[in-house]
Amino acid sequence: SEIGQGIVSSTTPLVGRSPGETTFALTIKHCSISQLHGTHGLLYNGIETNFDLVLLLHHNSISLIDATGPGGVIHASKSVLVTFESQLLSNNPRNASFLLKNNTFSNISVQTDGGTVLYWTSHSRGISIVSENNIFSDIISPQGAGGIFSVKYTPPDAVALTQASLENLVILNSTFDNYTRITARKGTVIYAEGMNKLMRFILQNSTFNSIESKSTGGVITIDSGIYTNPTAFSYSSTSRRVLSHDAPAAIANTKRTLESASTQMGTIVLFGNDFTNISAQNGGVLFENTPVGTLEIIAKGNNFIEVTVSSRGGVFFLNQQNVTIEDNIVIKTCANRTGSFIYSVAGQINTAQINQTNNISDPFAECELYSF
Repeated sequence: SEIGQGIVSSTTPLVGRSPGETTFALTIKHCSISQLHGTHGLLYNGIETNFDLVLLLHHNSISLIDATGPGGVIHASKSVLVTFESQLLSNNPRNASFLLKNNTFSNISVQTDGGTVLYWTSHSRGISIVSENNIFSDIISPQGAGGIFSVKYTPPDAVALTQASLENLVILNSTFDNYTRITARKGTVIYAEGMNKLMRFILQNSTFNSIESKSTGGVITIDSGIYTNPTAFSYSSTSRRVLSHDAPAAIANTKRTLESASTQMGTIVLFGNDFTNISAQNGGVLFENTPVGTLEIIAKGNNFIEVTVSSRGGVFFLNQQNVTIEDNIVIKTCANRTGSFIYSVAGQINTAQINQTNNISDPFAECELYSF
């Protein structure tokens, strides 16, 4: 059917629950939802809210969705808050804003701007997206950024927010999810733009198979956008990069990092995932364009198999020195130009350490593992 404003549409910033509550304002479960056509937010279309615990999707089958975009299934910010003041106490945990659990999403397309499953943008308040045990398959966003999730965060007073509440963070956790046959222009699973210091992403124990980006980031693209250091991508940079073995342990310290809003650095954690048959132009799994020293990247215990790019960075295209990459299995990764495992923009990397702490086998003879 033709849907213009969503099955559920909200025009109030008061949807959700106050800090300390535990139930969602909206719950959709055990439903079969299919053959929806329209502009955006065909299941949920709402303005940005002051609260978390907005929507729970549980045990649903969602298929045959065709939207113009952005945000085919969920559009979480058709208009944004002008101001926001957190009421969350400093010692309280933050709830999820949107929880997707045990759903099947299939045959979904968004023609422009991306975020086939969820699109969100804000200038003042963060968001917490949690995805658990979902199946995402046959999803396409040919002109969009973020085949599954697209988030954009551009607070005007970014310096002040780095010392602010947990509600000012952009949190996205994907655990035990399955992503198959996903295509997008860039950031095929996650596209994130803006104040990356306030972004905390975890992909854990999930499967990624037959993923294609037409441009950057076969799985993730993170771009600081208007906050980008203009010299971040100087290929003549003489700064030295070291992939530090002394960085915090992946999972033991991640929770502590996520719950510290005063942390001056964003975090991306890849732990225990399977990445197979992934392709992009640059950055087969991760492409990041962020100022040096603003993002910590941890990749532990993953399988990277047949990940290829047509240009640079077969698995990682990096601009950060705060990186831990260890205990991974790397098989048949290739970049047609350079850096079939890691392409480092800022300078030298410790290749001996990477070789020692990862299991790298069957490299393509014509592909160099590292480039900087």
